[in-house]
Amino acid sequence: MPPAAPRTPAEDAAAALLLAAANRGEAIVGAVRTVFAAVVLLRFLLLFRPTHGVAGVTSVVLPVVFMVAAVAGFGAAFVQARRGRFTTRGLVLSTLGDAAVCFGALFGNILWPHSEYPGLLRMPDIANLMLMVFLSSLRLTPVVTLAAGAANLISLVVLCRLDHVLNAPRAVIRTEDVTMIVLLLATTTAIGWGVSWTTRRLVLRAGVESARSERARRSLRALLHEHHDVRSLLGAARLQLDLLRQGEADAVRRQERLESLRRSLDELHEFIDSVKARALSELTAADSGTAVALGPVLAGVIDTVRTRFPGIALGTDVAGEAGVVRVVGGARGLAHVLTGLLVNACEGDGRRAARRVDVRAQAESRDEVGIRIEVSDDGPGLPPEALARAGHGWVTTKRDGSGLGLTLVRAVVESSGGELELDNPPGGGARVLVWLPMQ
Repeated sequence: MPPAAPRTPAEDAAAALLLAAANRGEAIVGAVRTVFAAVVLLRFLLLFRPTHGVAGVTSVVLPVVFMVAAVAGFGAAFVQARRGRFTTRGLVLSTLGDAAVCFGALFGNILWPHSEYPGLLRMPDIANLMLMVFLSSLRLTPVVTLAAGAANLISLVVLCRLDHVLNAPRAVIRTEDVTMIVLLLATTTAIGWGVSWTTRRLVLRAGVESARSERARRSLRALLHEHHDVRSLLGAARLQLDLLRQGEADAVRRQERLESLRRSLDELHEFIDSVKARALSELTAADSGTAVALGPVLAGVIDTVRTRFPGIALGTDVAGEAGVVRVVGGARGLAHVLTGLLVNACEGDGRRAARRVDVRAQAESRDEVGIRIEVSDDGPGLPPEALARAGHGWVTTKRDGSGLGLTLVRAVVESSGGELELDNPPGGGARVLVWLPMQ
């Protein structure tokens, strides 16, 4: 089975929110069952009339010890749930504890039946099995509800067998009674599973959207904060241009103004790059991957790059099995990856450009089925520092470059669950390999 797609930070935040909600549900269940066990204990102490002798003492001591232990255990679980200590495994164990306590309470009716005992299946106490299953749905974990249904079904079977062995012939176990209880238990399990699954999905969706909205608000606040800096840079550049337009007799002074203007423009360029990087970061955090057809996106990118570099031959070889890939940002994200790689290949190192760039794509299975995209050129090759960093840092040999392009490409690829490799093949030039999972 293919591995699951990597979770985004928004999904991680939603999962934490869901676990907190599950702990709140466990706290509610803990409070209910603690009160319930205390009421059962009080009812037993007020109504039960033991017989004389050792058996009579045993019939009092064992139930009291059992119910006191249940009240203490349920109370401790309630405290732990209030502190958010329960994981999925803990929730399952808590549910199995519910089933065990319910079994013990019903088993007491079988061990010490009263004079008009009609059989366990005809007593209202049997409804506790369904109650335990339904309460498990408050934990918002479908596997917990299924565990509750299975455990209480096993309890029902064992209790019916014990009732038949210990209390026959007055405890008559009829097939229609067993069938009815089993159907009720199965129905309660199905309803509880549906409630927990639906609620879980809603909580996850709400958590993801809330995390995305919060990230967007933070980014907007940051951009608004930096907007003042941009206006200052533009104002300084405009002032220098106005002074240069008026004419400056002193050559040294004119050169200083030109240098000041260049610094302002460089700072503005760096700011735009940082905004682009932040926007891509938000995109990769908000999107877990969208299915995109490789062929049409690649064709559009080739047309754009060919227009920009008319003197460079661009070749493509896309195998028929290279179909749909999963990329964050959808078609725009894939276009960004392909455009960045092709432009880098065409530009070379800033001093020597490539004469030919080839793009090949074919299916390739790694941990899962995916598509391998190879971009190769006959240019000067990648510098050693770029190969060493492999897109993890802002390395460039171009005069006006920032090294940001390959870093952003790697961010999109890895956020999509893919891989990126760089090398200089023995025949010369540079080669970039991108592997993306297929949808």
